[in-house]
Amino acid sequence: MEDKIKKYFPFEKFRPKQRESIEAIIKTYQTKPYFVLEAPTGIGKSGIAYCVSQFAINDVVYKNKPEGPPVIICTSTRMLQKQYSDTFKDVKTLWSSRHYDCPLDPGSANEDEEPTNYGSLMCPKNKCTYFKICPYLIAKTKFMKSKIGVLNYHFFLSKEDLNPNLLICDEAHNLENILCEIMALEITSFSVERIYKNLRKFEYITKDEEEVKLLVDEILNIKDIKPLSKDLDILEALIEELDHICMEISERIEEIKEFVDEYGSQVPKKIRKEGAVLEKIYNDCIRLSAKINYFLNSKVEWVIAVKDEKHIKFKPLSITDISRNFLNRSTNLLFMSSTICGATQFCKELGIDDNSTYDYLSLPSIFPKENRMIYSINLGVLNYKNQEELLPKFIENIDVLIQKMIDGKGPIRGLIHSVSYKNAEKILKLSKFKDRMLIPNSYEVMNINDILSEAEDIILVSPRITEGVDLHDDLSRFQFFPKVPYPYLGDAWIKGKLERDPDWYSRETIIKLVQGAGRSVRSEEDWAYTFILDSNFRRLVTINRNMFPTWFIESVKFINVNSV
Repeated sequence: MEDKIKKYFPFEKFRPKQRESIEAIIKTYQTKPYFVLEAPTGIGKSGIAYCVSQFAINDVVYKNKPEGPPVIICTSTRMLQKQYSDTFKDVKTLWSSRHYDCPLDPGSANEDEEPTNYGSLMCPKNKCTYFKICPYLIAKTKFMKSKIGVLNYHFFLSKEDLNPNLLICDEAHNLENILCEIMALEITSFSVERIYKNLRKFEYITKDEEEVKLLVDEILNIKDIKPLSKDLDILEALIEELDHICMEISERIEEIKEFVDEYGSQVPKKIRKEGAVLEKIYNDCIRLSAKINYFLNSKVEWVIAVKDEKHIKFKPLSITDISRNFLNRSTNLLFMSSTICGATQFCKELGIDDNSTYDYLSLPSIFPKENRMIYSINLGVLNYKNQEELLPKFIENIDVLIQKMIDGKGPIRGLIHSVSYKNAEKILKLSKFKDRMLIPNSYEVMNINDILSEAEDIILVSPRITEGVDLHDDLSRFQFFPKVPYPYLGDAWIKGKLERDPDWYSRETIIKLVQGAGRSVRSEEDWAYTFILDSNFRRLVTINRNMFPTWFIESVKFINVNSV
């Protein structure tokens, strides 16, 4: 096996523990379907995944030959997909067709209005003038012929014909939330208004609009779904109205489709645009009807997770229905993350209750401990009831610590994980460093490295940067957690999950802490100070020590503020 590991490994040298991890995973697949790998930043999970993929392709005998790639890697984002395909030239990525610019409608992938994209009813397919250079078809052909393909989770779940021999789940700590969001039922008054607005553009039915709006208003007023029987009629009535809309526009859609089938790309853009909008309405209605039906017939417990005047969202407290289908699509699965934070709890949430079906390996960090120290300072227990009183004290101490770091090293950048935007605003108001602070909006978060590069002393304050950003080297030399990032109990779904399983709640908190602490130390030479001021952290470690990665715990030091 050692010779084959060397042969299949994509890089010249192994990083610490990579070779041992690959060997352990391959041995597990001889007798068990699942492997859970917890590997901190710097280990090189992508290299491990690639080498294991080569074993699955060349050495493991599987009963079925799948359609498409025999190995599929799933990631959380398109950016991570691109990282895989950029690193390994034989790994091919694929996105849904709407992400590819249609040559028939240049720029359509970026338009707000419904574009023509491959596979839609309005696409002329092989009668299109640009059929042979269709970007989506080219990408799909390369993907389907590849040995290793990479998709995001949502797209993989929508493609039930793809059943790889080996499925690699990267950033697997997000898997439960991803599956839960896919199952969730969301109804908004805005979506109904948009449907009728688009219908009016093309002079279609509007006579039932007010009735449907009243019906949606009734649904938005649902307060409790535990005795759901009294609300079944409302939801079923909405299904009937959605079906009615589909019937009213289906004849016109068929007319346009026949026109497109006959004349291909010669169909005027105005007609294609009409067809694309009607098709979007039709598909939205079908999807919503299917979601309502699924919700009404589900055997698991649901809660109202979000509710306001124009929006209601139902979420399941268990994902076993959808995860069972997900798990059964492949013979072997590899779950990878730097923050599994308790393999037993992780597998339990996915419905893997038999611990004899998986092996688990948690790797040490290869970064020097002194470069990633985490200082726990006992300033008091910060909670919702006392934060108005205590948070100003915490901010004073943050200022003291920032000043000490500036005195020692000059202007430096850093990050404050505020847990909420309310706390962020308070910090910005009271800190003596407020002129250096930035609460980034969504656009700024997406471009945060560019923004940080423009000034050498920016301090980010945000509840949204615990994952997905790479603040390497001088982009961040310190980070603070004024408060332990417990999930918000005002969310009925989170409260329901806590009541069902307190360990789930602890694990979600630990994942946020460990992920957040990893934003500012990205290589063996990199370094940053992390400070946790909330005394709740000590209690969390004491009760749930087994959920924390060993490499994280070894870097924790309990101190007082004056000893820094």
